[in-house]
Amino acid sequence: MSSPHNYGWSRAWRRWDERLQKIPLTATCTALFLLALAIRIGLALALKLHAAPRYTEFERIASSLALSGLFGNPYLIPTGPTAHHAPLYPLILSGLYSLFGTGTSGRTAQLVFNACVASLQYALLPVVAAVTKLRHSVGVLAGIMGALLPLHYLIEVNSVESLAATALMLLVLLTLRAWQQTEFSWSLVTLHGLSWGAALLLAPTFLLIFLALGLAGYALALSRSNWRKHTMLLCCLMALTLLPWTVRNYKQFGKFFFVRNNLGLELSVSHNDRARAAIDDNEKSGAYRGHPFSSEAEALKVKQMGEAAYDREKMRAASNWIRTNPLRFLNLTVLRVFYFWFPKTTRPAQMLALWALTLTSIAGLQQLFRENRSLAWLMTTLWLSFPFTYYFLQSSVRYRFPLHWTFLLLSALAASHFLTQNHVWHRRNLRH
Repeated sequence: MSSPHNYGWSRAWRRWDERLQKIPLTATCTALFLLALAIRIGLALALKLHAAPRYTEFERIASSLALSGLFGNPYLIPTGPTAHHAPLYPLILSGLYSLFGTGTSGRTAQLVFNACVASLQYALLPVVAAVTKLRHSVGVLAGIMGALLPLHYLIEVNSVESLAATALMLLVLLTLRAWQQTEFSWSLVTLHGLSWGAALLLAPTFLLIFLALGLAGYALALSRSNWRKHTMLLCCLMALTLLPWTVRNYKQFGKFFFVRNNLGLELSVSHNDRARAAIDDNEKSGAYRGHPFSSEAEALKVKQMGEAAYDREKMRAASNWIRTNPLRFLNLTVLRVFYFWFPKTTRPAQMLALWALTLTSIAGLQQLFRENRSLAWLMTTLWLSFPFTYYFLQSSVRYRFPLHWTFLLLSALAASHFLTQNHVWHRRNLRH
């Protein structure tokens, strides 16, 4: 039964929704961007992140590019050319390092760039709501939640995932537009194809999303003949975008592979006698000692064998371990599935907030199926396809960050539905 207190919240929500309609969308998005950016830059300054250098594979490759022009040396010692990471983000970082240096100034530029991209993600949530015909207040609430709750602030200012999340949001909008088109559009397919190519050079795991959305498009597109033509040309444009990097890798390593060449290494770190499901536990158990990022002996092997041969060896080791330890492999996989949706982190408050976000977004997805089935199926496709790769790798909260905006949007939809229904229920009771 609804209480007067809950009705008060419902009435306040309705009034807020009416007032938001009068504010221009650009003004709302700008305010969200500045709010999110101020909080993230403020946290970075307070924690003095700009004064703390980072030496992840990304930074090492970017430094190598800026200083010597070599896309390589991602590990503990210089090991030569690499395809350990997709090229786009290291290329962006190398540009920042070339302009600002690899010291404190370059580190500051990296933090500011990542913070801007993360803030743009939250600022665009009202746009996503408008394009998908959701209530404006849903998008604004999602943006406010993302801006005010820096649940992933270290990821947002330090990692490629901020750029990946924003890219995925834009790809979703382009995909929805393609699904809804009644006439074939050269401009749309060109933008769509080049965007997918760039996204895969940023996050190769998006390939599963691309394939899943392609299949879903045939079932949901209003004009299937247009969608087939759109998909064929999209694939061609995407392949052309990937071609230069593919040719470079073949010349450098003597074999074809899709964007990155580190799957064997990551599987071997995730599947061995010391392996644990979560990355923090993996580091404590010593399973990570077999990674050339932290082991000089392993880095020397990469240098001596070559990266391609080294990854093949690691793939054989991981495959042998999985084959001889099927129950342990199953246990690790089940835990990683759980940890993707209900992350295990070292900060209890963050962990509880992320669990709550998952649960409320599931309720929001159920409501979305009642309001916008195309968008609901698209969200479901994202949720089913994107995590699949990460179910077989050591779990990290940053791996799910590209989907964070979907959790925010669906949680806001669940809150909106609860408050709206509360108001309607109270009014019906008053009539009787």
